[in-house]
Amino acid sequence: MVECYIRLSDPGYVAVQTIPGMGSTLAAVLVAEIGDERRFTGPDKLACWCGLTPKPHESDTHVRRGAITKQGSRLVRWTAVESVQILPRTTTIGAFRDRIGAKRGRNIGVVPAARKQVGEGRAGPPMGLVVGTRRKPG
Repeated sequence: MVECYIRLSDPGYVAVQTIPGMGSTLAAVLVAEIGDERRFTGPDKLACWCGLTPKPHESDTHVRRGAITKQGSRLVRWTAVESVQILPRTTTIGAFRDRIGAKRGRNIGVVPAARKQVGEGRAGPPMGLVVGTRRKPG
C-alpha cells in the first residue's frame, strides 16, 4: 500500500531503485528519510549527512581520519550499508568493497563502499544524482 503511494507520487523513488542493490523497501526508506533532497548541494553533502564520512582529527600539519561520524539518519546509513553488502563483486562498488575488505576486513570495507555509492555512485546512478529529481512545487 505504501509502495503504491510512493510509486505514484514520487519520481525519486523510481530513480533510487535504479541504483544497484536498491530494492523497493530500501528505496522507500531512502525517499522517506531524505525528504526534500534539494537541501543538499551535492552528493558529498548527502554522504556527510548520512554520517558515512570519516571524522578528521587534526593537529597543525598532522591529519588522521578516524571512524565514521554517525551523524544524520541511522536508517539511511543502514540502507546504504545493506545495499552495498548484497552487491556482487562483478560491480564496480562490489569490487571496491572486496578490495578494501581483503586488506582491512569485510565490515570495514563495506563502509567506504557505502560512502562511495551514496556520494559518487560508480556502479550506477548515485544517490547524489537522484538529488533534484523531484518536481518543484507550484
